[in-house]
Amino acid sequence: MGKLFKEKDHQDKFDRDGYVILDFLRSEDLDNLQAYYSQHFADIPKVEIYESSRENDPEANLDVQRTISGAFEYGYGKFFEPGNIFFGGTFMVKAPKNSNTLPLHQDWSIIDEDNFDTVFIWCPIVPIRNTNGGLFLLPSSHKLFNNYRSGSLPTPRVKLPGFMKSLVKDVEIEAGQCVAYSTSLFHGSYPNVDDEDRVIATGQVVEKGADLIYYRKSSEDDSKVEAYRMPPKTYLNDIRTVDQGGVPENAELIEVVPNRNQLVSDLSLSFRMLKHTIKRNNLSRLFDKNRRA
Repeated sequence: MGKLFKEKDHQDKFDRDGYVILDFLRSEDLDNLQAYYSQHFADIPKVEIYESSRENDPEANLDVQRTISGAFEYGYGKFFEPGNIFFGGTFMVKAPKNSNTLPLHQDWSIIDEDNFDTVFIWCPIVPIRNTNGGLFLLPSSHKLFNNYRSGSLPTPRVKLPGFMKSLVKDVEIEAGQCVAYSTSLFHGSYPNVDDEDRVIATGQVVEKGADLIYYRKSSEDDSKVEAYRMPPKTYLNDIRTVDQGGVPENAELIEVVPNRNQLVSDLSLSFRMLKHTIKRNNLSRLFDKNRRA
């Protein structure tokens, strides 16, 4: 794996925990995103989670992408090594009074994760608290599975048993900060019980040299996975096709690989996380927190 972050402390924390929190947006970039969202999306009726790239036509998606990418340009340049690939984005919104807890899960694998890293940029344009759809993470869980993940290879939603919940970290950050996390990190979000939209602007940082890959379970043989090279615009505009396990027109089949996916469940994640925690000599911390609870 190559270097993604300019600062060694950021890279070390990302490698160890799977995420880092950054002061990402300048005030003028935050103001621009808030104004753009208010003009184009605030009045759209929403239920549960609204993702702009899934609900709009290619022209509108491209406009959102340009707007978010422009706002993120300063943060990309400040925190990330040049030469990496920056793309996105979309708005991810949790509707007020009309959403549920999204359990722990992983995002799709969109590159060859055996050889490259990718960072998901989760950047709120409103302050984030547990009451308005705040994020929670399972630090270091990006090291536990190497499954292929996509619409046809979905990542299960996982609920940890009570004694493991002390390892989950709640994230409360201000507008303009971001959580930069590995797409293989297990994460989830709380319901939005407040009165306003929880609005997240998103993007991705892909390590230099990596192709965007769509891993699709073979329709002819469940033991095989098809790997397609995809242009960034195809991923953005054909996300519904990918979500349904289809093959976008511009996707290029580059190889067929064995399906190496292993079972992800409450039990298997807990077992692997506990094993990893013991290895890092943190078992006493786990039980100390439970005794104080």
